[in-house]
Amino acid sequence: MVAAPGFTFEGRLYRTDGADEEPKPAHPIPIWLGTFGNRALQVTGSPAAVTETLLGLARAGFTAFSFTIPGPGAGEQAERLAREVIPAVRAAV
Repeated sequence: MVAAPGFTFEGRLYRTDGADEEPKPAHPIPIWLGTFGNRALQVTGSPAAVTETLLGLARAGFTAFSFTIPGPGAGEQAERLAREVIPAVRAAV
């Protein structure tokens, strides 16, 4: 889906028409996970849970992860990711 030009989606709450998603992956990605806002860690899990999720993806063959942390508290979230999650993932792979 991400590789296809002009993605269109019509859902109950959201819709998009002809979105061109970037960056395009070099190969198909089975799961693309994104979170936003103050509840991001509640939805995706604790730093330890996020670390385990990323390790599982790395073991499945993913070689890169891209993070965008928008909204209120983005600096704190980025700092926590940099201090707690990324070093643990690097140490384990």
